[in-house]
Amino acid sequence: MPKISAKNGLIIIGGYHLSTQSASYELDAGVEPLEVTGFTEGWKNYIAGLYTGQMSINAYWDTTANTTVAALKSLGKKCVTVIPDGWVLGNPSITMYAEQENFTPGAAANAVLMSGNIRFSTSDPDGGPLLGVALQHGEITNTLTGTGFVDPSAGQVTKKCAGVLHIWTPTATDTYVIKIQHCDTINGVYADLIAFTLNGTARGSEMVKVASGDIEQYRRVLATRTGGGQTLGFTVSFWHAGMQ
Repeated sequence: MPKISAKNGLIIIGGYHLSTQSASYELDAGVEPLEVTGFTEGWKNYIAGLYTGQMSINAYWDTTANTTVAALKSLGKKCVTVIPDGWVLGNPSITMYAEQENFTPGAAANAVLMSGNIRFSTSDPDGGPLLGVALQHGEITNTLTGTGFVDPSAGQVTKKCAGVLHIWTPTATDTYVIKIQHCDTINGVYADLIAFTLNGTARGSEMVKVASGDIEQYRRVLATRTGGGQTLGFTVSFWHAGMQ
């Protein structure tokens, strides 16, 4: 399987912005067939399995605060977001709530020290990589009302959806209410679609899923500040079933 250069991409893992510490990533996703061949049958029979996926990220070893070692030394489930082409509203995003399987730093004698080929994997009805769009990436010091981005279908859909939030530059005391909203026109009255519980005061990540319902064609991010204007750095991506 070919590897894709992460040179122009953004990689955020569990609220850690690791783009400059990452060298490449590799994605593998699909529905695995389950064999159900019975006795006396003359051929193999299969049914569709769960949507599964694995992402591997090659990262440089860095012990500086809030970089690779801090982000990856603890195994367990984490939100992983890759924006392959860099930040532009609506650019494709790959998001997972996945299990980190390994942490194996090392290097050849004449090579730079790496954190290892870090693997993230998951499986459930929507458990593989969710191929969606980026709605926000950057730092703010005040309330942000994002620009609406139209769905690829250019219309309302009735689907399950999910939003992923990473807080990679937390505030000291300022708090934010961060939401994904939707509307049937780009400049209309937006309604709340997804509300996150993270309020910006701590580094972290969160995935919120919403059961099937009507999703208007435009989505935007609203981040409402309470406080004096401290810097918040965060990333938001959005997915609904059928976007893959």
